[in-house]
Order: sequence, then structure tokens, then C-alpha cells
Amino acid sequence: MTGIEGLTLAAGILTIMIWLAFAVADRRARRIGWRPRHQAWGLLLINILLLLPFAFTIFELEIGFFMPWIVRWALTSLSCLGAILDVIWLTYFAYFWRVRHSSLPTDRDYIIVLGCFIGRHYLSPFLKWRCDLALKIYQRSPRTKLVLCGGQGSDEAMSEAQAMFRYLRSQGVPAERMILDQRSTSTAENLLFARQLIQRDWQENQDATITLVTNDYHVLRALVYVRRLNWQISGAGAVMPVPCLINQIVREYGALLKMNPAGIVVMVLLSIIIGWLIVM
Repeated sequence: MTGIEGLTLAAGILTIMIWLAFAVADRRARRIGWRPRHQAWGLLLINILLLLPFAFTIFELEIGFFMPWIVRWALTSLSCLGAILDVIWLTYFAYFWRVRHSSLPTDRDYIIVLGCFIGRHYLSPFLKWRCDLALKIYQRSPRTKLVLCGGQGSDEAMSEAQAMFRYLRSQGVPAERMILDQRSTSTAENLLFARQLIQRDWQENQDATITLVTNDYHVLRALVYVRRLNWQISGAGAVMPVPCLINQIVREYGALLKMNPAGIVVMVLLSIIIGWLIVM
């Protein structure tokens, strides 16, 4: 078997494995009542990202020497950029995996529950998973107060904070143990307004112990916002069923990249330089 045949076979096997995994995940998702939309597009992006280095290498070995050097340089740079994005993707996935398998915090002064879309329903599955995790931590920390974040969108029946408040009251959490932020419309505002509410409520001399709760795929980006606020708090992620994760992970990865435009510029420049060194 030649090098080209081996790379083609590896790329083909990788693609088949990705789409078989998607088919199984989609079927399981529908069994639990989840109707994921546009998941195939997210998976297609993952597939393209992972295959970029394979594609260029095959192309280079096959007809690369017959192309103008500037075309080879451009394709090599794209391949290097794909490889860099793959490494970052794997790093994010390793962090995400650690979040899914971390133990629950105990003895917290405050738990911040980040809001998310509820639509016309009482609680979306995403928000319910967050509330259930917050409830577990609350039950381990009797003195904890819950800070529920999220305003009301134009297509939402009530504010996200109010929806969480109603659900947690039905689970036995006293109303006086909950603080509502009904203004925020984004993760950054969730954290900014939650911090203001906690500073207003906290009466002790020492710093409060705080954990933010969100879905597992969202913890890293939330903590990036926390660091930008120069705030020292921990994060806990509600473990989502694997079938429901495909689009969310892809979107979260894109959002993390978007948060750092300078990093994107550095990656592109680095890819161009490495591509030039390889071609020359």
C-alpha cells in the first residue's frame, strides 16, 4: 500500500466512524424525546476540520509538485491552520471531559445558575439540567444561596430566572434562599449582574465561596468571562446526554475562538509562516 492509499484509507475510516457515531447518537437522542436540529451541519464542520491535514497531504503527494509554489504555499498554510485548530479542539475536548468527570463542590456560600433559552415552555432541558445540578450542590451546602440569572427574551414565556425560581421552589428550595437577576441577556451579563447582587447581599469580612453552574460544554467559556472580571470562582457543569452535545460543542468551540480575535490572527500568521517554511 502506498502512502497516498494509506492516507486515503485512514481519512475514509475516520469519516465513516464519525458519521456512524452521529447516526447512533441521533437515534438515542430521539429515544429520550430529544429532537436535535441541524446537528448534521455541526458534525460536517468537525469532519472537515479533522480531514483538512489529510486532504492536503494526499493532494501534495499526488500532484503537488506540478502546482505553482504560491498555490502549494496557500494549501500548505490551510493544512497547518487545520492542524492547529485540531490541537485546540482536542485541548477544549480534554477540558470538557474533565468537567464531566469532576466531583461536586460542597460548602458554597453562593451558587450562580446561568440562564439559557426557555421558549414557551416551563423549563428547557438545558436549563432543567442546570437547575438539577444546582439543587444537588445546594443540598450539600445548607447555608448556600442560589443566584438565578436570565432575563426574558421576546419569544420566552417568562424570564429565565423566574422559570428557575418556580422549578426550584417546587423542589423544596425556600424562596429566601434564592436571588433573582432578571435583567441579563448573555453569559457576560449573567456574571456581571450576579456579582453585583452577591456584593450587595454578602455581609461577611472574608470572600464568599462561589460556584457557577451551567452545562458541561459551557463551563470553560463562562470561566473565561469570570477571569475577565478578575473574579475567583469555580465552575460546575451539568452532564448532558451525549446525543445532545454535537451542535453545542461545535458552537461553543466557535464561540471560544471568537472571544479571542488576536489569537485567530496569530494562528493564521503562524500557519502562513509554517506553510512557507515547508514549501521553501
